Amino acid sequence: MFMTGFRESGSEKTEIEIPNCSYSSFVIMMEYIYTGQGPHGIDVFSGDGMDRAIALLELADQFFLYNLKQIIEGDLQPAVNGETYSFLRQVAQKTNANQLESYCRYFERNMTELLE
Repeated sequence: MFMTGFRESGSEKTEIEIPNCSYSSFVIMMEYIYTGQGPHGIDVFSGDGMDRAIALLELADQFFLYNLKQIIEGDLQPAVNGETYSFLRQVAQKTNANQLESYCRYFERNMTELLE
C-alpha cells in the first residue's frame, strides 16, 4: 500500500508532519479516536489550560471530530466571562463550534444580569 504513490513511500522521512499541531494535542486526539474517551477535566482556568483546549478544538475541527469538539466546547463554556467572551466567540466562529458560539452570544446578550 505504501510502496508507491505516497510521499512517505520513497523518502527517508519516517515522520509525517501535521502543521499547527502540538504533540500533546495530537496524543489526546488519538486517544479519543482509539478509545472514544474525551479529554475530561481540562482545567481551562490553569495557566495554559485554555490554550490547550483551544488547540484541541482547532484540531478536532480540522479532522472533523464533531463529538470531540462538543466535549471541548463544554469544557470551555465555564471560561466564558466578561473578559473572554469576545475572544472565545471568535475562536468558536473559526472552528465552527456552534454550541460555544451560542453560549458566548447568550453571555453577551445577558452580560449585565450575569455579572451582577
